[in-house]
Amino acid sequence: MNALPKPSVMRLTPRRLGVLKLVCQGYSTKKIAELLGIAPNTVGCHRDALREISGAHNAVQLVQWASTLQTKRY
Repeated sequence: MNALPKPSVMRLTPRRLGVLKLVCQGYSTKKIAELLGIAPNTVGCHRDALREISGAHNAVQLVQWASTLQTKRY
């Protein structure tokens, strides 16, 4: 029986997921903004939301958290 995702994981919008994937690939905020056609400040807001959802304090912890999602969700 599969467990339901945690409520915090359910807050991952398609845009946040896209930002998370690019963070995991090592892109800077500026490059992510360029690739997605959004402002760097908007990317920063998405990164802040991702850190809040994940409990991460930095990009390394965010990538570690994302790796646990990949094994659980995909």
